[in-house]
Amino acid sequence: MKLFRFLKIGLAVILTFIGVKMLIEHWVEISTATSLGVIGGVLATSVLMSVLIKESPAKAD
Repeated sequence: MKLFRFLKIGLAVILTFIGVKMLIEHWVEISTATSLGVIGGVLATSVLMSVLIKESPAKAD
């Protein structure tokens, strides 16, 4: 999966968001639409960054 090299970071951010959301659900109401927006935005950003930011030649080995 060299094509989407930032996907692991994006998934880590999503899992962190979900964990924090579960911890603070008694005090802060986060709607389903907001959660889906954050998840979709992070996934889209990580995929776009993987496609647009080329890997440096030194790391290609």
